[in-house]
Amino acid sequence: MNTLHTDFWMDRSTNVDVLTGEKLAPSKDYIKLAATKRAIANFVSIVTGKSIPVKYNSGNDSYTDGEVVTISSKVDDNNFDHVVGLALHEGSHCALTDFNILTDMQDALRNEWNDAGKDWYEDGGFEAYRNLKEILNYVEDRRIDYFVYSSAPGYKAYYKAMYKKYFEANIITKALKSGDKREVTRENYMFRIINFTNTATDLDAIPGLRDIWNVLDLRNIKRLKSTQDALNVAAEIETIIATNIAIAEAEAKAKAEAEAEAQDNPQGDEMQDQDTPQDGEGQGEGFGQGSDQGEDDGSTAQGGEATSGTDDKNYDLNPRQRRQLDNAIQKQKDFMEGDIKKSKLSKADNKKVDAMTEADVNMKKVGEGTEKIDWNGNAYGTQKGIDCIVINNMTKALIESGLYATMFSTSNKRWSKCIEKGTRMGTMLGRKLQVRNEDTTLKTTRLRNGKIDRRLISSLGHGAEAVFSRLDVDTFNPVLLYLSIDASGSMSGYEWEQAQTAAVAIAKAASMVSNMDVVITYRSVDYVGEKYLPCMLIAYDSRKDKFSKITRLFAHIKCSGSTPEGLCFEATMAEMLKVSNNTDTYFINFSDGMPGFSGAGIDYYGECAINHTKTQVERMRAAGIKILSYFICSYDGADMTSFRRMYGKDAEKIATDKIMPLAKSLNSKFAIKG
Repeated sequence: MNTLHTDFWMDRSTNVDVLTGEKLAPSKDYIKLAATKRAIANFVSIVTGKSIPVKYNSGNDSYTDGEVVTISSKVDDNNFDHVVGLALHEGSHCALTDFNILTDMQDALRNEWNDAGKDWYEDGGFEAYRNLKEILNYVEDRRIDYFVYSSAPGYKAYYKAMYKKYFEANIITKALKSGDKREVTRENYMFRIINFTNTATDLDAIPGLRDIWNVLDLRNIKRLKSTQDALNVAAEIETIIATNIAIAEAEAKAKAEAEAEAQDNPQGDEMQDQDTPQDGEGQGEGFGQGSDQGEDDGSTAQGGEATSGTDDKNYDLNPRQRRQLDNAIQKQKDFMEGDIKKSKLSKADNKKVDAMTEADVNMKKVGEGTEKIDWNGNAYGTQKGIDCIVINNMTKALIESGLYATMFSTSNKRWSKCIEKGTRMGTMLGRKLQVRNEDTTLKTTRLRNGKIDRRLISSLGHGAEAVFSRLDVDTFNPVLLYLSIDASGSMSGYEWEQAQTAAVAIAKAASMVSNMDVVITYRSVDYVGEKYLPCMLIAYDSRKDKFSKITRLFAHIKCSGSTPEGLCFEATMAEMLKVSNNTDTYFINFSDGMPGFSGAGIDYYGECAINHTKTQVERMRAAGIKILSYFICSYDGADMTSFRRMYGKDAEKIATDKIMPLAKSLNSKFAIKG
């Protein structure tokens, strides 16, 4: 695989196939598409300083309209860099280009034509506008690209990849060196101008080209501060082109008239002086004579002195090469018009990618280096690890997309009742915990030091010395609860209903307490394409979500699959460890047994899974996170040995549908003064 500049920011750890533009199978590439879209949007935001939307094309090939950047859905290891470069280029247009200039320019030209009594279309008004617009597009591109080069030099590599694709094609370089495109025509002027940054540029290929180079002055392009400045330069260039075309047409007309006259009066002809240079002669060998040489070859975005001269200008392109050249020129024109052909994504697929983006779905590599342990407890190597799907924000759109097996598109009535029951229980529990909202104040008087008590000042004249007081305020530290629920298939039925009821109760109670937050997560498995992967769903975070999210969406969550346990903990560990020191953090686990999972790159069973899960729990404890682990079971006599190995000796089995045991347990942990 090629080493790309995007390698340092784009996660390529997954082996998910990248889109080829074909219709997507459910869950196949949406994570990669969403990650690409999100990363490029971040880049555009960083470079431009504006929040500019990035989207995939779902209709006709589109262009930057000043508000949105459109990218291709066909993104692979060979085009990542130039796609990023194109997005940055279009994003810079959104941030820096005044799109009203084109409208004002067209109106001004139309008024000029009308005042002269000319027809806008018949007498060339629209053509004049189109010609000036084409030049303005080029000048404005150079202006905004210099902005990125100068303000964010770390992004030059992406621009170079983009320009290499559109402006340094081999056929373009070959044509610049050849005898083609040297006649005085507008098409040839534009071909030569838009390829000024190519090292094969010849400033003597067409009359006036050097004057255009000097007016454009790429090495000092930073002098152009606005689109209006770019338009002024474009107008000067258009004048040079129009003047030289007019001269060439006048000369051609005079020559045609002279030839016609010579044919009409052949006996009056005189021999032409053979020493007089004919058209195209007397220019010196090569095409570098008299050219200005600079330290920059003109290949950078800000430009430099272009080279001029070649020993190959006498060769012409063959018909096949000319067809290739026509295609390359059309791509350049499309680029300047913002009409880059972009692989389409259907509206349905775009909707799913948007759901992924809103839900902030990504992949985390987990389990790497975990010991392989057979059923007899013998270690025999280490695991390669596996990707874990992390859904950072459960949304209605993600549920409706049908992409994940842990969510039903329709809510379950039985589970709705659990949510209702949990809400009632949480209200009762919240009243018991509301003591945390209250600060206890104790004032101690008649002290020999502290703050003077005004009420005792009068006793100073009678020999009293204990006239000071102290005010003690007893408060509670903020609390953050990470509640993790096992959503494996074995939890279905009674265990699932009780776990959901308890989770909702805790969240409701916390919503009634000013200094307590709750994050509820579900660990399960799901498919991405052909891969069976661990999945961590962050369904609720009271720091950003309202409790109403639980009543709206939690009845859609279901349990299925196996138990990736510690793999899911590892995927979100970094986020858990970010908590500040003055916050009391608790990790609350609801599960019904042992971890077990097998997927691409890992076998996660027995001692391997127990040890790995234990390691993750120990990492939490080492960071000061307190662990509360509840074994959810509908029968008595369950073996708690392995469960306590993973979560600690204080792990317990509890009937979560009983409010008093749960309230007692929580109060004993949370109602401690800080």
